[in-house]
Amino acid sequence: MNELVSIVIPNYNYGLYIRQAIESAVNQSYKNIEIIIIDDCSTDNSVEIINEYVEKYNNIKLFVNDKNMGVVATHNRCIELSNGEYITVLSSDDYIHSQFIEKSIKKLREYPTAAMVATDLSYVDNDNNVTYPNSFYPNSFFCKGIYQCKIWMFTNTFVPSQVLFRRKCIEDPEIGGMFSYLADTFIDTELWFRMCLKYDFVYLKERLCYYRMHIGSYSKSYENFKSYLQFYLARRRFAELSRNIPLLNECADEAILRSTRMGTRSIRILIDNEKYELAEQYLHITEGLDPGIRKHPYYECVMTICNNKSADSNEKEMLLQYEISYNDSCKKEENRGKNVSAPYELPECVELI
Repeated sequence: MNELVSIVIPNYNYGLYIRQAIESAVNQSYKNIEIIIIDDCSTDNSVEIINEYVEKYNNIKLFVNDKNMGVVATHNRCIELSNGEYITVLSSDDYIHSQFIEKSIKKLREYPTAAMVATDLSYVDNDNNVTYPNSFYPNSFFCKGIYQCKIWMFTNTFVPSQVLFRRKCIEDPEIGGMFSYLADTFIDTELWFRMCLKYDFVYLKERLCYYRMHIGSYSKSYENFKSYLQFYLARRRFAELSRNIPLLNECADEAILRSTRMGTRSIRILIDNEKYELAEQYLHITEGLDPGIRKHPYYECVMTICNNKSADSNEKEMLLQYEISYNDSCKKEENRGKNVSAPYELPECVELI
């Protein structure tokens, strides 16, 4: 078998990195590949760089949007213009290992009921320094999709560049289409969730993706509320989609409530950066999602710091302890005190591979 694989690359103003993304795509050990690139009206030199590769490789096609269409529409257009039986969405600031396609497609061949395979990743910074975060899971495995969906009820996991998926699954009418406009900051997790409600899942614990961690962008991303609210709305969406699945429905309320931890994390980062007014706004949004937070010492601690517009090391340590305590109180009693960072416990009923 030598199925066509589509590597689709949506791009907007990532001329600084897109050369590395394209190079990683053209240098795959698996050769039956098409590379579809859509530029969403970049204002930098992206198109000029991409055209260098279009002239050099006959399996690369570039399309330029007539107007800026945004993240979701551009991602979906990439898929619509592709032809492969398997697809990976490579973010234009990321890159992939030379064996990403070969090793990923091998797993999907071994597990024909799986919609997707997600690999492990490494971080790369603006200067191409590579670091190795904890793997999301401690082992490679195969499982029924709904068991992975239970993980997604509580947390986002894999970025698009980590995932290879089957076209036939995304075209299945029961899946409900491609990337959704519901939450454009979490379009990947929302799609993976819908796919795995019906199909199965494979995790490959090999670092085959390099995910760009932009210096300075981590704290800056907390200066608007979009990601936080969309994280919450995604959990509401997951609860709606799984209301007839007992395994998922029984944890839906907890998952929605625990979405407030994204707000508490944002508050801590904003306070560290002395952005007290924004931190207070995040607190009041969190209060709207969970009015019970007013009864917890965490609420008063944040308000005191924001009113005083200062926090010494002792106050920050107290804030962290209250944050941990509040986040724990949002869990069911049997889940309190459990690890909430990688590597996570494996989903239920896995087959180690």
